[in-house]
Amino acid sequence: MSVERPCPSPEDVARRFVEAFNVHDADRFEALLDPEVVLHTARGPKQGRVEARGWLGGPGENLTSTVEIERWEADGERVLASGKRSWRWAEGGELAEEHPYAAIWRIRTGLILEWRAYDELEAARTDYEAADG
Repeated sequence: MSVERPCPSPEDVARRFVEAFNVHDADRFEALLDPEVVLHTARGPKQGRVEARGWLGGPGENLTSTVEIERWEADGERVLASGKRSWRWAEGGELAEEHPYAAIWRIRTGLILEWRAYDELEAARTDYEAADG
């Protein structure tokens, strides 16, 4: 007899996305993605797992980027998070830059269907609330 595992909550899936992003774990990252995923990146949309995995890449040669979430909100299959994004020098780990960060995830059956990052929480909140209707 097989035991059905419950789907993780949308917030848990988004948290795992951030964790995998921060350590550039492409296998963990890809495992969180729906086959039809769309990541809305600064360089245009990345569709499907292969493009998303390629976008993740590895740590930068000179700078590494991490995201620290300070606040999570979830509504059904959508998650809104806000915090900061930091860039550190690869050599020495000193902070190079830090900026506000916000993101929205749309989750389907425990996998990420869509992700979009923002430089401002207000813009993310506007899109999050607009999708509510």
